[in-house]
Amino acid sequence: YLQQSEPFSGAARHRSLESTIDWSYRLLTDDQQGLLRRLAVFSSAVGIDDVAAVCDDGRGRGPLLQRLAELVERSMVATARRDGVTRYRLLDTIRAFAAGRSASLGEFDDVRWRHAVHYVNALDDLRSGLRGPGEADAVARLDDIWPEVRVAVAWSIGARRTDLAVRLVAGLGFEAVFRERGEIVGWADDVLGLPGVIEQPGADELLGTAALADWGYGRFDRGLVRAEQAVALHRQRATPLSPDVAAALPLHLSLRGDLDATVRMLQAHAVEAAAHGVMFAHVHTLTCAAMTLGFAGSPEADQVLADAEDVAARLGCPLLQAIAAFTRAIVVLDRRAEEAVAHARRCLALAHSVRATWFLSAGTNYLVAALARSAEPESTLAHLRAGLERQQRGGTVQSAANSIRNTVVVLDRLGRAERAIPLIGWLDVNRPSIPGSPGMRSHPGELARRLRNELGQVRFEELRSAGADLMLPEVIGLALQEISDVE
Repeated sequence: YLQQSEPFSGAARHRSLESTIDWSYRLLTDDQQGLLRRLAVFSSAVGIDDVAAVCDDGRGRGPLLQRLAELVERSMVATARRDGVTRYRLLDTIRAFAAGRSASLGEFDDVRWRHAVHYVNALDDLRSGLRGPGEADAVARLDDIWPEVRVAVAWSIGARRTDLAVRLVAGLGFEAVFRERGEIVGWADDVLGLPGVIEQPGADELLGTAALADWGYGRFDRGLVRAEQAVALHRQRATPLSPDVAAALPLHLSLRGDLDATVRMLQAHAVEAAAHGVMFAHVHTLTCAAMTLGFAGSPEADQVLADAEDVAARLGCPLLQAIAAFTRAIVVLDRRAEEAVAHARRCLALAHSVRATWFLSAGTNYLVAALARSAEPESTLAHLRAGLERQQRGGTVQSAANSIRNTVVVLDRLGRAERAIPLIGWLDVNRPSIPGSPGMRSHPGELARRLRNELGQVRFEELRSAGADLMLPEVIGLALQEISDVE
């Protein structure tokens, strides 16, 4: 008998489990079955308001709550309590079963549409919170719903619901860059490929979002084109200047080295944003103008930054205050390194409070740069290692480039300048997209000239070429190895 029977394989176990779920499902009333099928649209644990918005069949919240409680009692729906709120979810096996039943009845697309509309509205509500004093709470809520946003975006793109897809993704540029939600890069690409996307309201903001995401993840040529298109469409349609549109083109222009053009556009965008009452964009563009002036070593940076800091304090948005503290560290780094240490630490504290992970890397980079100028170089090692390890786990190209630049500076100050030459080779080829303060920018080049004279052209180029062709993960690994050798 054992030889002739089917082994209890994974497929057999799956069929047995499905039969068990089917048996339990058949014991439910029609209303309970209908709610279970609708709940299958959720990919994570959700609150009762989410359930009510997506799953209500028109008979009101009371009957819905009753049926939900009955499903919990029958162990078809699991619950969890977090932060005083009960959340509901389906086990993966039950979700797959219920989704299959819903699809076979031809009702799942309607539920997915309701789900997408609900999270479009949820994101609309959160965007204003993400740009004001309630940012920390808004970030926590966004983290909660992010699995559902993924589902909504995927369905909207797959179903070619361009209207919903644009509303879901447009305006997430700061999330893509400063909270490093890298999947937004692909979302923006896919939505821009949908039919009729440019005719949609919000298309200019979507282009700005895509351009910002491209800037954050090193796709500079494509990002510049999209940023120009975003500004052109915004002007053509006379739409309010959104933060993503306001930020994208100046950031890309700064990579081209045209700092005067960058500052002019930033200041023009700041005036326009203020006129439209878009205060987040107003402050951010002022701060970026001050940052650009700081990179150029211009004394104007102090006054522009003071104006930005004043408005940021009144607006009460921690992300903008982190940007301002970061910018202040840039502006004073080459003149008052000890002061830059304090500003970098403030940037890190503010970034932690709202999970602005980009600034955890960027703030650490400027803390290392300031400590390398104002303290013993050994004091930088733990911070430098932490920054490089963060880059190793993933992040934006800009922060990685400055981490490598800082490694060069620290190795030089520790008397290990020759070990920095491959890193200089990588920097020469990849040209860091954030220019750094004048002092930061000049150090690797000055060191290269000195070492070329000391070692000779042939030996220097031999070492330099060893780093020139490295990919980003490889150069980060090399920098970490050099820091480990020092420690």
